[in-house]
Amino acid sequence: MAVVDEQSQVEVVVKRLAPDVPDVPLEALESQVRDCFRAWDGVPVRDFVPIFVERQLRKQLLRS
Repeated sequence: MAVVDEQSQVEVVVKRLAPDVPDVPLEALESQVRDCFRAWDGVPVRDFVPIFVERQLRKQLLRS
């Protein structure tokens, strides 16, 4: 996956999550999204990574 493409996917995930966690600063949220994306590095098929990242972080952030 191209770096630019992944950057835009990170931005989309951040925009989708931000309204649900208004108390989390955008910089911190973006950092968490990037960390979660990195956990999927090396996976050959990355089409669904943004969905997995969003679901995982939504569960984590809404629990806290």
